[in-house]
Amino acid sequence: MRANTPSFLYLLNLPVKYLKIEMELVQRAVTDPKARVMVKSIQAMAQKRATSCVPSA
Repeated sequence: MRANTPSFLYLLNLPVKYLKIEMELVQRAVTDPKARVMVKSIQAMAQKRATSCVPSA
C-alpha cells in the first residue's frame, strides 16, 4: 500500500474472493464483546460485498 493512501478507500476497490478472519479473533468472540463486534462487522462487510468469510489457522 502506498504512503498516504486511505486504507478504507484502498479496500473498497480491492478485488477479493474471500475475507480471512484470524482464528484467535473468532475464538475470542465467544467471550469478548469487542471481538464479537469486530467479527460480526467483518462478516457483514463480506456479505454486502457478496464475498465469503473464512477463519484462518
